[in-house]
Amino acid sequence: MGQAPYVLVGICFALLAAVPAFADPSVSSKRAEAAQVMSQLRDLSDQLERARSQYDASTAQLAKIQRDLRENRRELKIARKNLKAGQAAVALRLVALYQSDQASTLEVILGARSLDDMLNRLDSAKSVSAQDAAVLSQVKTFRTAVQHNRTELAHAKAKQQQVVAQRA
Repeated sequence: MGQAPYVLVGICFALLAAVPAFADPSVSSKRAEAAQVMSQLRDLSDQLERARSQYDASTAQLAKIQRDLRENRRELKIARKNLKAGQAAVALRLVALYQSDQASTLEVILGARSLDDMLNRLDSAKSVSAQDAAVLSQVKTFRTAVQHNRTELAHAKAKQQQVVAQRA
């Protein structure tokens, strides 16, 4: 009988030690719930990182579009200035041709005093014609550049609005 209380206390301790092994079902459900919440937090963190990455990419794209817009505006301004200068040169040349008594090729040939004089006159007329053609070609090039820059500017503005909306 002297050992019975000790055995009884030992059995109680053994039962108490075994209780965590038969854990309360609410603890395991709480652990599962905690694991689910942690999984949702990881998913939200991943989504946030993707959103941040997309936002940064959109910001970089927007900065590039804004640089392109500034460059395009500058080029458009230069092309317009060159176009006006070319048109003014053509207008001045047309006025000069109208006001001058420049002879036709036939008049140059018939009005020459010698063969050398005729060749010099034809060469001068050819040189003036080549310069006129070059100025006209430049005017066409400047006009095309202005139209191209206007189109590019419109596309860049539309892209800018799209990126701003995407960023928002």
